[in-house]
Amino acid sequence: MTPWQVERDYRAVLTGVYIRADQPLDFAQRSRALGVTYPQGVLAGWSAAALHGYRYVPEDVEPEIVLPAPARRRAGVRLRYDTLLSGESEEVLGYALTSHLRTAYDLGRWLPFDAAIEAVDGLCNIGRRDPKDLLVMVAQHRGDRGLKQLRRVVDLADGGAESPWETRTRLLVVRAGFTKPDTQVLLTDERARLVARVDMAWPQYRVVLEYDGDHHRERGRYSRDVRRRNSVRRLGWDVVVATKELVVRYPDELLERVADALRAGGATELPR
Repeated sequence: MTPWQVERDYRAVLTGVYIRADQPLDFAQRSRALGVTYPQGVLAGWSAAALHGYRYVPEDVEPEIVLPAPARRRAGVRLRYDTLLSGESEEVLGYALTSHLRTAYDLGRWLPFDAAIEAVDGLCNIGRRDPKDLLVMVAQHRGDRGLKQLRRVVDLADGGAESPWETRTRLLVVRAGFTKPDTQVLLTDERARLVARVDMAWPQYRVVLEYDGDHHRERGRYSRDVRRRNSVRRLGWDVVVATKELVVRYPDELLERVADALRAGGATELPR
């Protein structure tokens, strides 16, 4: 191809790496370009998370790759030199990535504490792993930076969280002194037919806590949510609904509603 044809039909992602002009130039594409630039490397951190399908990658992060030896640096990307043990990387659609668990291990050590919990929750959720599996990795990598934080992250993490806001809602109630709710709970009727899968619940008190994001306000979704929650209530469960506004601006109001529901369900030991 001539330089003119390249300029007309393609655009640069990194030096020497191009995509068609009609393709989106997003973080995942930049991460793939980094993998092409360093084929001997393994995409890691947020790059691995994005290519594993994690949908909540921050907007201001750089593509990241682990290399076996020092290489020439490039602007706008992060190069790391680290030891990956057997099973800590895998190939996904032709790209070498750190595994779900190794990606959670890295982000759980490096990110600010609450953001680390959110990332570990999400990666363990899509990878179908128990956050406590990270403790095995901790034992295998003694001396790595951030292990003290990672142990604390594992104590609060839960692979049942499907979004950062579900994590934030759970952390709010746990830090307020409530017992940790079960996550992704299946509710069935008297004939053992599935009625709903709910974000969080205290089954012994028949209380459900769900987080509603903005997408729940869409007309079709809102109608389905109302019908579903009516079905859950007919089974004798109380349903508490959290929103971003309640979690951020009115947490005391949300916590009071949770306490009332648990009390009505028979709970006696509640935070004051």
